[in-house]
Amino acid sequence: MRATFDNKDFSFLPGQLVNVTVELDTIPNALIVPRDAISEGPDGSFVYVVADGKARQQSVKVLFDDSKNVAIEGDVKPGDQVIVEGQLRVDPSGAVNVLGSTGGGDTARPTSQEQGLRPGNSG
Repeated sequence: MRATFDNKDFSFLPGQLVNVTVELDTIPNALIVPRDAISEGPDGSFVYVVADGKARQQSVKVLFDDSKNVAIEGDVKPGDQVIVEGQLRVDPSGAVNVLGSTGGGDTARPTSQEQGLRPGNSG
């Protein structure tokens, strides 16, 4: 970034480098999910939430995306499990089995013989 400052007291030298932090905006009480949880459809952005052993498609509004995490707004609550891998194989309202912990999150698998899915924890 390049900027011009008033230097009436000569505290800055010409060409001197300074560290600055710019806060563009804040999103109070933002709900954060992994970027990979967001899918796009004809009606906009959505995530798959795993609840009661079923995948539920939930519409969300993306407030901020830093390419790793996304701040969202919608009916997703902190602690909900969202599917972050294999969304193309998910049947909305279809059954999903959450298996044991694998380090980064639980592993979910459709009840058919399709390859497993990994939900991430939001919040």
